[in-house]
Amino acid sequence: MAHSETSVADDDRRLWQWLDVPEPSDLSVRTGETLQNTWLTNHTENRRIARGGRLYLTDERIVFRPHGFDARLGADSLAVELDEVRLATTELGSGLAGVVTSPLDTLFGGGVRTRLRVQIDDGAELFVVDDPGAVARAIEAVLAAYRLERD
Repeated sequence: MAHSETSVADDDRRLWQWLDVPEPSDLSVRTGETLQNTWLTNHTENRRIARGGRLYLTDERIVFRPHGFDARLGADSLAVELDEVRLATTELGSGLAGVVTSPLDTLFGGGVRTRLRVQIDDGAELFVVDDPGAVARAIEAVLAAYRLERD
């Protein structure tokens, strides 16, 4: 039986409710802090696991909040102050060739796709987003304004 447009939309809404995906308004901002942008994402915890949720960019920090389903499975939130961020760029994935040549567990960490790479003082955080180049540029623009304000 074919789904009508309404039933497909209803199915999508039920899935999002079941996953308990954070909304853009779910981030508690600090006094004087401004939310700049948000993206649905998967945060790469390690080469075997990428947790779904939402990435928030404010004028002071970058925050990842896992959706409720992954939070119940042990995913943690992440918050990085902008003064700890060195660079936002992309990290090239292994692509379709990686499906054949990479260990199977790499697939689950998002390593096949090009990811957003946020270089911080003590390492890097990787995120699977729809357009990692555009997200990196948005973060870099906020970083530039943040650094200019601090100088």
